[in-house]
Amino acid sequence: MVDYQAIMSLLAKGRTYSEITASVGCSHRDVASARHNTAWAGIMPQRLATLSATDVEDLFPDQHKAVSGQYADP
Repeated sequence: MVDYQAIMSLLAKGRTYSEITASVGCSHRDVASARHNTAWAGIMPQRLATLSATDVEDLFPDQHKAVSGQYADP
């Protein structure tokens, strides 16, 4: 699982993508996603400390958990 809260914190501190991927052990795509979702939600650096784990999960839903309704049960 990607630690998006750590990524957002490092982004707020002005760290580069390379520094963040090395520090957190995530991909460049994860950092880009965190930057995009943080900007989209309008989250300012001061608010990052007040985000709960649930708030962060809501910003980054796990697409693998979603069950498609296209398939009929066997």
